[in-house]
Amino acid sequence: MTRRLLLLQGPSSRFFSRLGGALAARGAEVTRIHLCPGDALFWWRGGGRSYSGAAADWPREVRRTIEGEGITDLVYLGARRPAHAEARAEAARLGVARHHVELGYLRPDWLTVEP
Repeated sequence: MTRRLLLLQGPSSRFFSRLGGALAARGAEVTRIHLCPGDALFWWRGGGRSYSGAAADWPREVRRTIEGEGITDLVYLGARRPAHAEARAEAARLGVARHHVELGYLRPDWLTVEP
């Protein structure tokens, strides 16, 4: 089964772009939704798209993307960001695996990843 990952906001670095490349090199399909200009600035892979709709419509957009593109995994930085909390809830309802990336959780400048 091909993994299809949806990446949301990541750290202010090329990490998510590199992560997307590494996942694609291993056969995964990677989708990226930019929620702010900084997301696009650090996404060097192409294929990302920006969400510019209303905040109230965001959960519907996440659900549409997950169902329409067969997303199997959701990856995001910071579980408490409102857009990520809503995306995480939609993904849970749809049985999608969630991967939480955090910056500085254990030490400054370290990234941690947890399901």
